[in-house]
Amino acid sequence: MSGDNKLFVEGELDSNLLGSLPLSGWTVQALKDGGKGALKPRTKSEREYNKRFASYYMRDRDFDYEPSGTLGPHEMGDGMGYRWSRHELENYIIDPLIVVEATGLDSDAYQAALMDAGKMIQHYQAARWAIGLVRCKLPFPYKLDTRPSDIKAVEFRLPATLDRESRKQWALGHTEEHRNRVEDCLARESVANIFEEQDNFFQSDGFMTTDNILIWFSGKDLLASLRDWLAANGMGEPKDFRIRLRDWMQRNSQRLLTLLPEWERLIDLLNK
Repeated sequence: MSGDNKLFVEGELDSNLLGSLPLSGWTVQALKDGGKGALKPRTKSEREYNKRFASYYMRDRDFDYEPSGTLGPHEMGDGMGYRWSRHELENYIIDPLIVVEATGLDSDAYQAALMDAGKMIQHYQAARWAIGLVRCKLPFPYKLDTRPSDIKAVEFRLPATLDRESRKQWALGHTEEHRNRVEDCLARESVANIFEEQDNFFQSDGFMTTDNILIWFSGKDLLASLRDWLAANGMGEPKDFRIRLRDWMQRNSQRLLTLLPEWERLIDLLNK
């Protein structure tokens, strides 16, 4: 449904699905470029431009945030957006409850295939999580300030010395501090330890359940690892399967609120 309140999302798939929900007074708008990094700035500018109405954004959790263990959506902490509790939008599309109703596939057979898909990619997911967790620890580029820290708080102030050598040494020392922080994060041993910890977790007793797979593993990667099973069961390629599920979800938006409680909670959050 459309309205003057805006919910910004990453892409067309998001807008197709969330736009079909009973969100009275809301327009779900996909950003054409910039990806998830553009969601917050776009929401901020919309709030400044159109103060009469509400604006929020909704994004995938991806490898940027570890699961919280509670039902989402979860606030981003900036007062402007939310993220899903599962990895990404595809992790809801391939939910067994959705798949069985949308396709008529046998529930036990599909869940077994999903478990096999998770086992196939668990080491790959551990590697992706290792990189994601390292990336989260990296200092932001703009933390490498172009002004000395002792004058940063004063708008019109220059360093005490402005000669060539002192400014060169400041630039060298300042960048060295930043480089050391980056190198600590990217150290081979550090990355290896993160991978081992994550991989051991994925192989621990009790982890390999459909719920955990859908929370921790990339839905797109799960779809890719289901390729042969989907073809053998008349579902075509992963992209075809996703389209089929998307179309069913759009036609049955009210049913989704029963099958996916987190989606109903999103509506409650936006309409509060």
